[in-house]
Amino acid sequence: MNDTLRLMEAAKNYVEANRQPDWIMAYAGGSVGRGDADSYSDLDLNIVVSSPIQRKSMNITFEHCDIQLHVHSWNGSDAMRAAPWQNRFLSEARTVYDPHNVLGMLKPAAVDYFRSNEGRSRMLKQAHDEVEQYLQRLDSCLRYDELVGASLAVQGAWHAAAASFVWMNCECCSGDALLGHIRSKQPKVYEAYRSIALNQTTTAAEMLKALSFYRDYLRSTASSDNFALDSVMDQHIARKVERLAASKDTDGVRLLIRCEAMLCYAAAGGKIEQFGRQYREYPAPVQEALASLGCAAYTSTQISELLHQVEQLTESAQQAV
Repeated sequence: MNDTLRLMEAAKNYVEANRQPDWIMAYAGGSVGRGDADSYSDLDLNIVVSSPIQRKSMNITFEHCDIQLHVHSWNGSDAMRAAPWQNRFLSEARTVYDPHNVLGMLKPAAVDYFRSNEGRSRMLKQAHDEVEQYLQRLDSCLRYDELVGASLAVQGAWHAAAASFVWMNCECCSGDALLGHIRSKQPKVYEAYRSIALNQTTTAAEMLKALSFYRDYLRSTASSDNFALDSVMDQHIARKVERLAASKDTDGVRLLIRCEAMLCYAAAGGKIEQFGRQYREYPAPVQEALASLGCAAYTSTQISELLHQVEQLTESAQQAV
């Protein structure tokens, strides 16, 4: 049995053992949804319910499988058409439970819409709105000479622009594959980005240790629980790093771990505009951990170069539409 089938069987068994009357459908996403799961993969399981609830995410273990479980309300097919960029992950959905064929009808319609002229134009607009939000945070940081926060903001804009470029050219949602697509299709942008953002000498083991330390610190100071701060997430990331290391993708390892650190920061309620001040208030060991993760202040020249790359990726995404 291959790993996709193994994890799908666990998903179906979990649903059978825990199904509730308000469950509309369940589907696997990520590598299992795409059908390319391997021994490093965990299970991304989405449960859609009829009850009006706030989205909940949690880490659980079932049948020796690590599951990232997401439970959210059904908002109807109109929500997909209104926010196709946010819902593009439906293209990777693999049915686990669908007694009324809701997903069976929704997914083909969603994919058709994502590929239509209207859908692609709307997705591009929403993706670029995301880029613009990071650029506004960048302006706010620069206004107060917060270069560490500005560096994070311009990286966020770069990542959002790269995601839109990759989707418009490859219809790929995988964050792990993003850098590889940029390297293949925009080699000059990739090398320029790499020379600025991925040039630290910290090893993968050192970065994982720093990430775990930072996650622990945020969890100890957070006002509420968040699954992204759960210590089990260190194991998930370590497996992804092992997969990337096996293919000698050192740049992918660095980007993955740094993005995870920023997800932890956001999960603890942090905002980019506040990061510089909070960084200065962190205890020295936390500052050292962040330095190991590559969180540093770029020069104005480097920020300008990254902004130029954001423009290039944005324009290339537009051309693909």
